Amino acid sequence: MRARGMPVRVVRMGEYIVIVTGQGRAFIPREYEELAKEIARELERSSGSSGDA
Repeated sequence: MRARGMPVRVVRMGEYIVIVTGQGRAFIPREYEELAKEIARELERSSGSSGDA
């Protein structure tokens, strides 16, 4: 397990903001762009501490 969180990207695609991680994508309406960025930051920060065995 890496010490840092997984890479998370926030991409604008037409009407949506897409949060892309190593495990999948989430499509969020563009009107919630600030929320999408906050979610991406939280994912990046918390993913390094997951207890996967």
